[in-house]
Amino acid sequence: MDLTYYEQNFVLEIYVGRLHEKVELVEEVNQLVWLEQTEDFADTARFAGEKNIAHIVNMALKYSMEKK
Repeated sequence: MDLTYYEQNFVLEIYVGRLHEKVELVEEVNQLVWLEQTEDFADTARFAGEKNIAHIVNMALKYSMEKK
């Protein structure tokens, strides 16, 4: 899934999947954490973007992550 911000000339790409084994996160600039799909991404006290993150996650979850 991608979101295009035309005024900023920026494309945000989002990838969703299911992990089948433990994966070690490698931090670069910002702290990285795994979040469950059941997380309340609409919680504006915790997540920025006026519930945009919740919308993005909900749209991404509409598609099956089953193995094809």
